[in-house]
Amino acid sequence: MNEAQQKEAIATLAQAGFCIVPKVVATLNRHYEDSGHKLVLVMSHTCTHDFLLGLLVFGSGAIPITMFTHFKSPFLIGLAKKFGMITYQKGVSNTKRAIEVLKQKGRFALLIGLAKTRLNRRIHSGYFYIAQALQARIVVLGFDYYNHSGYVSESHWLPEPNQTYEEFAQIHQPGIVDEIQEIYPLYPELQVAFDPAKYRVHEHQRPFLKSSAPSRAFLYALLAKDQVRRHVPTPLLIVLFVLLLMLLLFLILILARHRKKQTRS
Repeated sequence: MNEAQQKEAIATLAQAGFCIVPKVVATLNRHYEDSGHKLVLVMSHTCTHDFLLGLLVFGSGAIPITMFTHFKSPFLIGLAKKFGMITYQKGVSNTKRAIEVLKQKGRFALLIGLAKTRLNRRIHSGYFYIAQALQARIVVLGFDYYNHSGYVSESHWLPEPNQTYEEFAQIHQPGIVDEIQEIYPLYPELQVAFDPAKYRVHEHQRPFLKSSAPSRAFLYALLAKDQVRRHVPTPLLIVLFVLLLMLLLFLILILARHRKKQTRS
């Protein structure tokens, strides 16, 4: 991301109520460039909110963010693919499926949770095997729902080709978990290795954003607006706006005429 794209990303995300300092975006961009455009972005767990916020930040495509989904509906699978997400494939493990898809992409920033599911707070090893197979840099990233800010670790980890998960976990995983503890998540009770004492803030001091249908709808609307602005030429937007005004005027005239007829009768 160049400087203009970074500023655009920060301004876009501000519409969702998050204040991201330029240093955070610059740090992520440095990791992305230094890693050969291959990142495994580790969080406590992933959710729709996080992915939508990520799309708002990287909607320009400068950093192609993606995540794995377990959708079974053909409609939802098609929608997920449209957003660049990795979809479930029957008979193939999630880790293997992610590796196959990301190999084809070449450039990627995979958003992945340390917890296998929202209800499983145990750390699973998928992130390690994906990073090792693709020689992708592991970076801790997250949206802080207390400070309404973003966090990207200065540290990074790169599994060695012949290293076992047990060796990596013993040496490096405690550092990854410590970095994650710097981020106040949307669901703190589902946080991997949750330890409130390690957080910079505490829940009772200020309420954090809740995952709800209205807030998700708001993020979808912001995303749609952002995508239209990025991909629809300005002259076409002007034409569409004029046509919309004409349609609105036409409906007003029809309604006025209808009321006039009712008054006469």
